[in-house]
Amino acid sequence: MSHTRRTPSLDLIILSGTACSLLLTGCGEGEGSPLAIVPSTGVDFSQPTVSLISALQVNTTLDETDNDGTCSLREAILTVNTGAPVGGCSAVSNVISFDPGLSGTIALTSDLTPLAASVSIQGLGAETLTISGENSFRIFETELDVTVIISDLTLINGSAESGGGIFNRGELSLNRVTLTGNSAAQDGGALFNNFGEVVITASEISNNNADNDDGGGIDNNGGILRIRDSWLTGNSAADQGGAIRNRNEGEVVLRDSTLTGNFAADDGGAIAATGGTTQIVDSDLSNNSATDTGGAVFISNAGRLLISRSTVTGNTSNDNGAGLSNRGDARIVGSTFSGNVTFDNGGGIDNGSGGIVEVSTSVFDGNAAAGDGGGIRSTATLRLIRNTFTGNTDSNSLNNNVTGSAIGTGNTPSGCNDGNC
Repeated sequence: MSHTRRTPSLDLIILSGTACSLLLTGCGEGEGSPLAIVPSTGVDFSQPTVSLISALQVNTTLDETDNDGTCSLREAILTVNTGAPVGGCSAVSNVISFDPGLSGTIALTSDLTPLAASVSIQGLGAETLTISGENSFRIFETELDVTVIISDLTLINGSAESGGGIFNRGELSLNRVTLTGNSAAQDGGALFNNFGEVVITASEISNNNADNDDGGGIDNNGGILRIRDSWLTGNSAADQGGAIRNRNEGEVVLRDSTLTGNFAADDGGAIAATGGTTQIVDSDLSNNSATDTGGAVFISNAGRLLISRSTVTGNTSNDNGAGLSNRGDARIVGSTFSGNVTFDNGGGIDNGSGGIVEVSTSVFDGNAAAGDGGGIRSTATLRLIRNTFTGNTDSNSLNNNVTGSAIGTGNTPSGCNDGNC
């Protein structure tokens, strides 16, 4: 399989360009809007596939390579990689399954051999079978140009420089997988996606940690990351992106998922994007926190963001933007920002230097800022269309919904503190 990077089919695509938005008066259709929204056929969440050969069955929880008649996970991986039986594994296959009678934990004694051939690893249920890195070893690593499907397993206590649970370079699918308690000395406590492609479905990524850097749950380094029907909770980063960090023109699509209780010691309690495109659709971001900016989401000057039909609730930040701190291009549509609290500016959203934000048909309720802009504070380009503001407060007023210049129409209540919206 050649490693050709596929472009996902996004149902809403943010295009980079000039400061002119399609929804701003005086802009011609398609004139390079950074916030132009282009409908398409929907995000591709299809799983990578492996042409299946009869299953190779692991029948012991021991981590060994002895020729003792039992087939361990380590031996099974070596069998797949080499195309020849290893140890007690008698069959050659690209499907690794587990004896239905197995349960408990496979405790690793060293890093597993990287997955160098396409394989499907089919567990017995995340509540039944666990693979542990024993807080010393990475669990899985995928090589370039391989397709790996992992399902129905718990991966716990993995540890590495980057990608404590998994380091991915190829095409990876995680189905009904729990990644918990994994740590990285640098980036990606649970998963480091290094210019690869990852699809995560119906999975839990919880209580993972990036000890000294970014992406407590996942660091997406220039890759494609799609997450659906999943939970990212209790992850933390010493720098940016408690749950997810997106960078190097990476593409992240998050749909029908929950990010809650994540923490960043710097920016982006749930998500930090220092480049690329991040889309959050039909999802909930709640009770995340950042010591610096972006209690829920931080977008730098190089980032592009869409939040659609989602809730951003109860997030906190010490610095600007408890819900969203934006310096890039952001579009918010049909979403709710409520109960977010910052000790600086922008309880719901802070749109800072160089930022462009367009908000439509959304609700801002009960957000608070110790500085300016209980609902929104903007010192850059802001467009507001048919939004509702209620009960937002800051240091200057008990009902300070928007601070800063804005252009817009149809908002309730009409009029901004310093602008015309």
